[in-house]
Amino acid sequence: MDGPVSPAVQENGDGCDSLFDLDLDIDGDSGLGFSDWLTLRDGSDGNDDPSKRHEVAVLPLPPPLLTRSSSANGSVDIERDIQELSDLNLRIYRTARTIDTESVDTPLSMSSPSVSQIFDAGCTLTNILSRLAQTAARDAPEASPSAVRCTDTGVALMVLSCHERLIDAFEAMCVAVNSHVQSMTFSPASIMQVMMIAKVISHLLNQVDRAIAPLQGQPHQITAGSSFPSVPNVANSPGEPSSAFQEGIVAGVEQPSECGKTATVVLATMRSRQNRLRAHLKVVKLLVKGSNAWPVT
Repeated sequence: MDGPVSPAVQENGDGCDSLFDLDLDIDGDSGLGFSDWLTLRDGSDGNDDPSKRHEVAVLPLPPPLLTRSSSANGSVDIERDIQELSDLNLRIYRTARTIDTESVDTPLSMSSPSVSQIFDAGCTLTNILSRLAQTAARDAPEASPSAVRCTDTGVALMVLSCHERLIDAFEAMCVAVNSHVQSMTFSPASIMQVMMIAKVISHLLNQVDRAIAPLQGQPHQITAGSSFPSVPNVANSPGEPSSAFQEGIVAGVEQPSECGKTATVVLATMRSRQNRLRAHLKVVKLLVKGSNAWPVT
């Protein structure tokens, strides 16, 4: 390689590894080596002393997110969360595929295998969310009340994946119910089953709201039928990030806002999907009450 060889990066007179001595000529003609681009310079006006240019420390790279936790228990908790969420994701996916098959000939009911399995999966997700909230509160007891608490970026995304599949399954139930409500064979007994299914779905949505409220830094005060507290619309918020973005909590250590940003987006997406499903449930109830099978009082 042509060009002068850059001097080694030095700190207190000690030379660095030979890798930093190589002139990589980053811009093609400057003659500056890799070491020049990794160091801070005392002056920025071009008048600093070249002989002292390298007498500064190389900025250390931040540790990866997955290795920031110094707690062995924290690593074990994250591994457990990853395993449970992976299993749950596959479980919901497999069960959701059977909803259409089961509802072809007969209306869905509380005793339908797919319905009971999906509801059980919803309870499992709620339990995992509650545990994640407790872990975040325990590891970061002095966090700002408005901070979005996040145990691990990857875990947050896995929660979103499970939640998306669960909501998709609930919506598939609503679609199946709609098709049977409009048929002439829909009986009063089936009507009651549909209303029970809708009520359980609404209950699970409220349970998810309660479970994720502490992650948002909100008090556990959500009543049945209420929507989740407002989360910043990250997709349409130009300029400076909101205060909820400023703090991410990873295993009890304040980190840059990567995890907090991810958690904010996850919570906002979950809230949006749940609100749309609630609107769908209202339509289902109206259709059921307007059907010929609805008992006249």
